[in-house]
Amino acid sequence: MNIASNPIWFVEPQTGYQINSTAISADGSVCLLGTSREYDSGQFAVYCYDSNKNLLWSKPITDSEVYQGVFWVAVSANGQYGAAGGIKKTQTSGTKKAVRLIARDDSESTDNGFLNIYDMSTGENLLALSCASRVNQVAMSDDGSTLVAVAGSEVILCQKVGGDFERVAVEDLGSQYGQSCQLSADGCHAVVGTTNYDENKDNGYTGQVLTYSTANQTLTQTALYQADVGIQRVALCSDSSWWAASTHSGQLFAFSANVKSGSLPVWTFTPDDKDVSLSYAVAIGRKDEVVYFTLGVNLHSENAGGRLYTMQCQASSPEGSMPTPCWQHDITYGVNPGVNMDRNAEYVTATDGQPGSKSDKDESAGDFYLFKVNDNSNPLLWSYKTDQMNWPMSISANGNAIFGASDNGYAYFWA
Repeated sequence: MNIASNPIWFVEPQTGYQINSTAISADGSVCLLGTSREYDSGQFAVYCYDSNKNLLWSKPITDSEVYQGVFWVAVSANGQYGAAGGIKKTQTSGTKKAVRLIARDDSESTDNGFLNIYDMSTGENLLALSCASRVNQVAMSDDGSTLVAVAGSEVILCQKVGGDFERVAVEDLGSQYGQSCQLSADGCHAVVGTTNYDENKDNGYTGQVLTYSTANQTLTQTALYQADVGIQRVALCSDSSWWAASTHSGQLFAFSANVKSGSLPVWTFTPDDKDVSLSYAVAIGRKDEVVYFTLGVNLHSENAGGRLYTMQCQASSPEGSMPTPCWQHDITYGVNPGVNMDRNAEYVTATDGQPGSKSDKDESAGDFYLFKVNDNSNPLLWSYKTDQMNWPMSISANGNAIFGASDNGYAYFWA
């Protein structure tokens, strides 16, 4: 199966708006995005397209202008349900784009965040929640009946109960700030990554990697790893057998459900390049008895760009299995969160671009990338350049389509 380098189509939902997140169904037939502005207000909306560029529906997140807008979207694998979360605050202060995934929004106040669940066929809003803080990430089960989200110091669990969606559980993370979350295909297991901005260790932050069971409409903590570094992003195999976390220092922690001490990493990958900075991105996929990991890191030096590392290990014997390097590849700018892998670990996507210091007008150009996971000699299949930086790039679970977007306001579809 080949995905061509030129998009089949592209679209600009709202002129002058950015797109911070995209999502796509398992077969690539349904796509979701939300609009935003990192430095400005607007009447932001969620947009649903089919694979032929037809706009199926769009829904504003509020009836008036608010600041920043949609931060993350998700689509169930079966394409029946979608979700969007972010900020709906009215003031015009906030963090700069350079830290939009690594720092909390210090101007937050009560009910600044929102979380919506949609019927993807009609756009009907099935659940609308106000949250105390920005929703940083949302994940859905394959059938869409279970959703997990992180918003400030809360982990939120929503489930379909008696035909209707409800917020069934909320976990208080205390001093921890929820950066990232993922959910298994069956919706029974969740992984959350956090940073504790109130605890500074060796000029850095600490963090946690937590796992939960969602049985009986509850969030039951099943494992906790206390890290000496802040966690940026987590990834989870669809069968919940392995999960991974990327860190503020550019490391990758790998965990397995097949070991007794599931709260501890089975192994840690630390790049040997001293120029490595933080890691916004990590992806994971399993093909038979091999688990693949891709870590995306930024480099310290100005204009030094970013780097991707891909490695593998045996799935069924984790305690005796250390990672085997597959390939590494430099990219033009720092790696952004659009690093994702299809369910069979055939492809991995990546995005890059350098944020501006004062506005989106002085940010760099950007690129979309597609790599072959298991091609160690020549992994890069193609790259596609845009005039502004790129944040999201989502590949379908089946590996047959990609939906990405840029700060230039355009969304792109490849198949």
